[in-house]
Amino acid sequence: MKFDLNMRNLINIGVFSAIYFAIVYACGFIGFGGPLFVVLAYLLAAVLNGPIMMYFMVKTPTTGALTIFGIINGILFVVAGFPWHVGVGIVVLSVIADGIASTGRYRNSWRNVLAYAVFSIWFVVPFLPILINPDAYFQEVATKFNSPEYAKMMEAFYTPMVMYGWIIGEFLLGAIGGWFGTTIMKKHFSAIDTNR
Repeated sequence: MKFDLNMRNLINIGVFSAIYFAIVYACGFIGFGGPLFVVLAYLLAAVLNGPIMMYFMVKTPTTGALTIFGIINGILFVVAGFPWHVGVGIVVLSVIADGIASTGRYRNSWRNVLAYAVFSIWFVVPFLPILINPDAYFQEVATKFNSPEYAKMMEAFYTPMVMYGWIIGEFLLGAIGGWFGTTIMKKHFSAIDTNR
């Protein structure tokens, strides 16, 4: 697939980036309920954005579109207060997703679903330091929120098993959201190839 970022494609990237960010941001309010609700919020965001991303890939079938989408969202989420490594994670996963979707020329529904499922793993990236250096992470949480109690609650909840399960969950629910998006589009767009 050729790199063809014409004005129409650039507009699509901007519009869908804004929609994606808005949905994630809205779901994020659920996370104020506590650590469990943070997980539920991002799992929900993966499902809700599935149809949006499937439509985006079909409407913008050019190499690099997903990567630029990831760069834009990486910047947006860092500006919104996420750690810098989240922006890096989003970009890296968007490049991988771009590569997967491009092998089906952005028309193959199953490859698009796989691409989105892989991209959805970024929701866990903000919490990956828990697996690398948990003591430092929870100490930072206690200082940032001035609440050692909340940090202890997070530490009790975000066990390695929960973290690995969350990664798998984001992938699976991203796939479900993507599949739901493709079933909707099958009825309206003949451009999607569901047979390859």
